[in-house]
Amino acid sequence: MVLRLQIPRNPSIHCWDVTGTWKDTSTDPPRTGTITGRIDGNQLTGSYSIGCVVDQSSDGKFYLTMTADNRSWIGKMISTHNIQIDW
Repeated sequence: MVLRLQIPRNPSIHCWDVTGTWKDTSTDPPRTGTITGRIDGNQLTGSYSIGCVVDQSSDGKFYLTMTADNRSWIGKMISTHNIQIDW
C-alpha cells in the first residue's frame, strides 16, 4: 500500500527539526495527524500521530528519503502495532 499524503508547503522547520500536520487523502473520510522529525542530509526521520478514526488512533515512526528531483519523499511508516507501510 502506498499512502498519498499532503504535508503543508510550510511545515515548521527550526534548524534541522521539523513539525507539522499531514492529511491522508487515500481514506474516506481523510485522516489527519501530526509529524515531528529531524532532517539529516536527504533523510527525514521522526514520529507521527494519527487522529481518531472510527474509534482508533495510532502512532509510530517514519523514515523518509528525499527523491533525486527534490520534489517528494519515499520511505516507510512503522506503527506502534508493528504495521509497516511504504510511503
